[in-house]
Amino acid sequence: MGVPRIPSYVPPIIMESTDHMNFLERTKSLAGHTLTIPVWKWILADKETALFRELLDPKFPDLIELAEQCPLVMVNSNDLYDIPRPTLAKIVNIGGVGMQLKDVKPLAKVG
Repeated sequence: MGVPRIPSYVPPIIMESTDHMNFLERTKSLAGHTLTIPVWKWILADKETALFRELLDPKFPDLIELAEQCPLVMVNSNDLYDIPRPTLAKIVNIGGVGMQLKDVKPLAKVG
């Protein structure tokens, strides 16, 4: 999608580190970032693209190319819980999408 991936302080999704990493964790982060896209492409994206081409249209575009051209991405994440990292204007965090109405509590009155 074009989001900058900076392994020195943004760990890959497969790591449990925060944005404060020592040298070994940064090295693991670099390895994780290096492997994430090719492994994701091999395990998931290529197979899903083949499935779309088989079931829908033989000219269906590659899913990675399709994701890169996406004008807007809505992510069920909250800015307050995420580590600081660079992002793009086309990525909008809309945390709380999966909440049920019964889980919502009224705001406390101040004053």
